[in-house]
Amino acid sequence: MSELSFENSGLLPLAGNGRSWGITDLMVSETEGGTHLYSLTRAGGGISVYALGEGAPQLVDSEELSENLLQLTVPELELIEVGGKSLLGVVGLDSARLETWQQRDTGELSWGNDFVSDGLDLGQLTELEVRADGDGGSWGYGALAGGGLVRLDLSLGSASASVITRSGAGASHAESDLLLTRAGGHDFVVATYATGDMMSVYRVEADGDLSRTADIGAENGIWIDAPTAVADVTSGGQSYLVLASAGSDSLTVMRLGSDGSLTPTDHVIDDLSTRFQNVTTLETVEVGGRAYVLVGGADDGLSLFELLPNGELFHHCTLADRTDLSLSNVSAIATAVSGDVLTIYAAGEGEAGITSTQVDLGGQGVARGGGAGADQLSGTSRDDALTGGGGDDQLDGGGGDDILVDGSGADTLTGGAGADIFALSADGETDVIADFELGVDRLDLSRITNQTDPSRLLFVSREWGGEFHIGDEVIQIRTADGAPLEASDFGSDLLYMLSRLSLDSYVESEVGRYMQGSERTDRMLGNDAADTIRGMGAADELYGGAGDDRIYGDLGNDRIHAGNGNDLVEGGDGMDVLTGDAGFDTLHGGAGGDFMNGGGQADRLYGEAGDDRMLGETGQDNLYGGTGTDRLIGGDQNDRLYGGEGEDLLRGGIHEDRLHGDGGADLLFGDGGFDFLSGGSGEDSLYGGNQADNLYGGSGNDLLSGDQGFDRLFTGEGDDTALGGAGTDALFGEAGNDLLLGGADRDRIWAGGGNDTLHGGSGDDQLAGGAGFDVIDSGAGDDLIRGNFNADIFVFGDGHGDDTIGDFDANNALEKIDLSGVSAIRDFADLMQNHVFEIGGSVLIAGADGDQILLQGVSLGELDAGDFLF
Repeated sequence: MSELSFENSGLLPLAGNGRSWGITDLMVSETEGGTHLYSLTRAGGGISVYALGEGAPQLVDSEELSENLLQLTVPELELIEVGGKSLLGVVGLDSARLETWQQRDTGELSWGNDFVSDGLDLGQLTELEVRADGDGGSWGYGALAGGGLVRLDLSLGSASASVITRSGAGASHAESDLLLTRAGGHDFVVATYATGDMMSVYRVEADGDLSRTADIGAENGIWIDAPTAVADVTSGGQSYLVLASAGSDSLTVMRLGSDGSLTPTDHVIDDLSTRFQNVTTLETVEVGGRAYVLVGGADDGLSLFELLPNGELFHHCTLADRTDLSLSNVSAIATAVSGDVLTIYAAGEGEAGITSTQVDLGGQGVARGGGAGADQLSGTSRDDALTGGGGDDQLDGGGGDDILVDGSGADTLTGGAGADIFALSADGETDVIADFELGVDRLDLSRITNQTDPSRLLFVSREWGGEFHIGDEVIQIRTADGAPLEASDFGSDLLYMLSRLSLDSYVESEVGRYMQGSERTDRMLGNDAADTIRGMGAADELYGGAGDDRIYGDLGNDRIHAGNGNDLVEGGDGMDVLTGDAGFDTLHGGAGGDFMNGGGQADRLYGEAGDDRMLGETGQDNLYGGTGTDRLIGGDQNDRLYGGEGEDLLRGGIHEDRLHGDGGADLLFGDGGFDFLSGGSGEDSLYGGNQADNLYGGSGNDLLSGDQGFDRLFTGEGDDTALGGAGTDALFGEAGNDLLLGGADRDRIWAGGGNDTLHGGSGDDQLAGGAGFDVIDSGAGDDLIRGNFNADIFVFGDGHGDDTIGDFDANNALEKIDLSGVSAIRDFADLMQNHVFEIGGSVLIAGADGDQILLQGVSLGELDAGDFLF
């Protein structure tokens, strides 16, 4: 038969005191000094290195991992090439850094390099995939505990890391595995999400950022539950991904296109003939133009598959755990190839030891796949794998134990000499097996039916053999000797069955386009997926459409509509018009005076250089004016506006907004909602608008107006003017000689430092002068007044109400009560004869129409003409 088998299986006789219990990862590494096997355990164990060669593997070195390290996930090994050195890194342990050991040619390990990045704890990496950059460093991507992708650029002694903004359904889940792969000349990052039951593909952009190109999961009609591992492999010149999912006990094969698209080609479920239930580990290897897949999990064993040129899996053999093996809950697989022998090393975290087993590939022939047309594929005298494509194909295995798989179309399969397997596909055509040898060859009907009992299938005997009729499928089986066949000739031993699920319900995730314009005026339109569009020169019109797009205007005065989705838009040079539309968008104006509209949802707008006009529209937006004289309008929802340098105009719109003028003489309007306004440096004007606002003048001589609502105004540095407006307001003078006007209603005013002027306005106010020589006019209403430090002037006019001065200092020659505005009191004599009364240790000054002033803690004997102004 064409199936391979596991041979020479047993526990490695490990020489030395290595750590062989609870292994989480294995890696085989080739150096000038030979082949070495590296094993890794959880914290409290460590790394062990064994030299492979003739005889028992020898322990070369071991490194301890502190038992104090917490587990982020199952620890893994990663080889990092920097500065001409090979470093062995460990991820998945809660360390303060990314710890590595230098790998020497002898296999021995020495302390390598602790990678640390400012602002990002690399010890929180749970997955790491890196590639040498050819210039002495490595680049790649990692996954963080709790979720998140990171771009990494590593060199000897330094690390640069930046968090990638994720999109799509995977953005709300943590990555369970990560793969850096290449297809069609492009680099891609593949991430699995166990809690999201899905996998995403991201294209690596020139700036290192990632653009999502495809998703696959239950929503696409594929039963994927808790994916745990993904690996890449090439077969028949095509790039494939194999996804292992623990919850669905499945292996999903997908062809990866050069544009990042995914095309499912097979979906296999664990059954009694395989051993990958609750699959947790996956390894691929290519030998002699053939692609092999090894898997293991909680099913206590290993299964070996071959990935055929058409992207379908063929199950060769399974190795079950036994007393002389360590395949309980398989947690790690590594492979080594020597000549025609594939050696597999595996370990189960639930028991001690490393299992070694071998597969002899010496009899393997070629693997060939057909295209869209009518192909003629021929094998060799060895064990070949031939797969048809579209069209009416003719497959001739030749000698050897061959695997022949028909494609769509009316195909003819000739096995030739040897024990062959004929696999038929559901295509509605009549396919012919030309030389079936009863008792030698086998049938694979798993692509047509899950029925394992041939007696339950309709079989029609013919004089040259017979026919299976399964739905619309007709399979002619012509015997090599021309003898007829009966249904009873086909027992279950003649059927090769692998549990497959149909891919008919698959709904493809639309793939984004990559479009680049010219130096002339271009008009480009993306589709409903994640597109990348570059305008290049001239004034372009660019439309992203739906999907998470990346759009670059580059040179010229461009008009860009991002469309639905979470988009990134960069206008580049020129006076651009950028519209985010629906979605959580990021817009960069670039150089020139740009107009930017965030559209729906929470957007981030960056005006950058030039005099920009920016509108957040709906959603909780963040607007950054940058340099130049900018105009920022938040729109609906709770927005944040930052004017940047220059004389900017900021309007919050309705809801609770935060406005920051930053540098320059800015004009800020909170409008509706409970707003926060900060002028920053420069002579700013702040208007709170409706509802209760907080205004902060910052440095410079500012104007603050609370307008309606219960406002709080903080003048900051400089000689500021603060107007409370309508509502019960609180005014804080802070530094500088400020003018504080309470306005209507019950206000509270604190002057702070400087020589301030306070006006309570109407309402029952509380006024406090603070430090400095202040002028306090409480206005109408029954007010409470304190001058506080230094000498103050208290000003009253007709209709001032029933007021109280809590700390008038009659012994301070500079402190005065100004009654020049009180028409009922002419002078000091009139005051003393007709308008003052001593009441309980205080002096009451009575004017007309119920106006009066209570001087708390002051006696008549302390007052003289120098205390008053008339």
